[in-house]
Amino acid sequence: MLRIFAPDTFSATFAPTDRRWANWLWRSCIAEIQLNWCFIRRDLLVSLVPGTLFGTTALLNYPVNSSFELVGVLLKEVIYCWLCITTFCISSQLVGIEEDRLNKPDRPLVVGAVSPIGAKWRWIIGMAALTSFAAITGTLLWALTWQIGCLIYDYAGGSKHWYGKTLLGGIGVTSEIGAAWQLVEPTMPALVWRWIAVIGLYLITLMAVQDLRDVAGDRAVGRRTMPLVFGERRSRWAIALGYFGFPIVVHYVLMVPVGLSFGVLVWDFGLAGFAVTIGLRTLIWRNPQADHRTYVGFTVLLCAYLAASIGLLRV
Repeated sequence: MLRIFAPDTFSATFAPTDRRWANWLWRSCIAEIQLNWCFIRRDLLVSLVPGTLFGTTALLNYPVNSSFELVGVLLKEVIYCWLCITTFCISSQLVGIEEDRLNKPDRPLVVGAVSPIGAKWRWIIGMAALTSFAAITGTLLWALTWQIGCLIYDYAGGSKHWYGKTLLGGIGVTSEIGAAWQLVEPTMPALVWRWIAVIGLYLITLMAVQDLRDVAGDRAVGRRTMPLVFGERRSRWAIALGYFGFPIVVHYVLMVPVGLSFGVLVWDFGLAGFAVTIGLRTLIWRNPQADHRTYVGFTVLLCAYLAASIGLLRV
């Protein structure tokens, strides 16, 4: 369990130059980093990594003039994506404590690493920081889309229904990669929108694979996910067929316009094979541990699509 060094542990009798003040500050910073990591670590492959990958694609299309400028742009990408996933994770875990006791009992609010009040203050500060940062960097509309989506997801019942959960999740991640592009270049050509649309379609239609692992917790809190509404067998077949069919969309919408060179075909067949593998896993391996690994495959395939943009997307 994490030990969080709260500000009220600091004695007012410490002189500003006292080494104990520096030690307290250092320990507090380390504890805060550890706590943040525990909040977001499960979701990096659907947040920080995709945004950074698509930002890299933008950088290859619009190169910067110096290594100093490059570091600055990459830092902006990381900060923006980190603020997005931090605010989402804290918010969803605040409203899902009882569910997490069943599905993810190692999360910080469940183990008592932070109080709900402490988490709520961190969420408020994070939301304010995201809004401010987005306003400064010209990505405010994307940030507001993310924030409004999070509020609907967690506090207006959006996550209680299978269609709302996948739709809002897809819109959220799509808004993040859109912002990642505009942190580099404000203009977004039609080809960029095409990639964003396909990634959004992937998320909205196939993210439901995550619900196969969490049936017990979802049932306990009254969430109406796809397996609970349509039955597990039908849901597995529907999700698997989506994975089998999605490579056709990728081929005709993303690969054919680029030109079917050898390199493009390598990406095309590699991504298709990965998608089919996830579909087969959905049908064959049917227990919470296997379903979690299948969901990880979904997140890795998301990152693979965005990695493909680094090699193929040129405007």
